[in-house]
Parts: sequence; structure tokens; C-alpha cells
Amino acid sequence: MIDAPKMRRAILAGLAIALATAMHGTSATAQSLSIEEGALDWLTGTRQIVGANGVVSYETFITTPDGLVAGAAISPRDGGNVELFHFGENEEGVYGLSLTSTSRGLKEWVFVPLKSVEEGQIVFGNESWTFSISATPNGGTHNVSRTIVDGEVTVQEWHWELVRPSGE
Repeated sequence: MIDAPKMRRAILAGLAIALATAMHGTSATAQSLSIEEGALDWLTGTRQIVGANGVVSYETFITTPDGLVAGAAISPRDGGNVELFHFGENEEGVYGLSLTSTSRGLKEWVFVPLKSVEEGQIVFGNESWTFSISATPNGGTHNVSRTIVDGEVTVQEWHWELVRPSGE
């Protein structure tokens, strides 16, 4: 059962998604994305992760059948952080991941092109960073970030668990 604080966080995440979508256009089409209709439907939903310190963070995604995705992650870490995500075409017509966060003032969007998409997994990357999101059997996701700086590789992983509405 979802308690009131969790519900407030989910509502805030939904508002952040709306903001991300409004701030960053969603004009791509299925033909330009080379993503099969419904291929990213598995991302839809809200998930949570409990950090080593017991702090709970939330991540949520909404999708359209033609491959557009808006998402947000909210966390009380570092005094509170919000990350906004958008999967779609950039100004040059390249499909990829655009993201920003409160640490960037919600103004500086970073774009990383799509590397691959297959059933239950999407990977974005460039020469210095790759980010993958994979579906897990319980409806959660396994996210992996690989950063390369001066030949040194840093890997971070997150295991997000699906938040189910009360009554399910």
C-alpha cells in the first residue's frame, strides 16, 4: 500500500515529467526513430530504490507507442535532486537521451545518442559515457552507467523496484 509521502513523491515525479516534456519538444515520429511501435512500453511506471542510508528515491517514465519517453527521478540526496529525461530526436533528427537535473539548474540539457534498442533494453552512448536501462522480471529496471575519463572506467549500477498501486 502506498503511504502519503510516497504518493506525494509520485505526484511530484509526474509534475517533473510534464515539465520535462514541456521544456524539451516531442516532435519525433516512429519512422524517424527506427524503434518498433510499443518497443519501450516496458519502461512505463514508477520505481523506487532504497539507498544504503535508507533514503528512498523514485524514478518514473511515461511512453508513447511511437518511442517518445519522458521521465523523472527524484531523490532527497544532496539536499534534494530532480533529474529529467526525454527520449526522442534532437535538433539534427538523431534519436537519443536528453537529460538535465537540478544540479544543472534544470537548464543545461545533455544529449547522448541511441546505441541500441532490443526487447527489454535500451542503450545510449558516446565516446565517454554509456547508459543502459534493462527490464527485470519483477517489473523493475537495472540501470548501468559507464563513464570513461582519461582511460579510467567508472561503473555505477542501480536496481529499481516497481512501485505497485495499493490493491494490486
